[in-house]
Amino acid sequence: MDRDLMKQRNSSMKTTTSLYLLDPFLDSHGILHLGGRIKHADVPYDLKHPVILPKKSYITELIIRHYHHRVEHQGRSITLNSLRSSGYWVIGGALVVGNFISKCVPCCKLCGSVSEQKMVDLPKDRLEPSAPFTYCAVDYFGPCLIKEGR
Repeated sequence: MDRDLMKQRNSSMKTTTSLYLLDPFLDSHGILHLGGRIKHADVPYDLKHPVILPKKSYITELIIRHYHHRVEHQGRSITLNSLRSSGYWVIGGALVVGNFISKCVPCCKLCGSVSEQKMVDLPKDRLEPSAPFTYCAVDYFGPCLIKEGR
């Protein structure tokens, strides 16, 4: 794309939006793609110009869920890398994927903190002095061997 086309694209957009820095463009199907400077790179078109997804969308959540399950709940950066290598660019991706993972039940179970139990108060019988073996017993008798008499 030449500079006149890029200036024309960016002039119709506010400079304060998060999309302005991504240099977006619409393809022939009306899908918003990420612009960039790697037009001559020897990589697939989806990697050069990934599809831009909004951060608050049900479709975006479904796509994130798919790739999060695909990488077997391995974390935010691996899920985000899987999304991007598949041709998707989520606006505010690290934050959006992190929020999704914080609500993921299997991830919460696997990465949850270890809980500690508080011990119950001791009963009164254990705190007062008493004679040994008042509340417990020891078997001193042991096993008996019975021999047959002749």
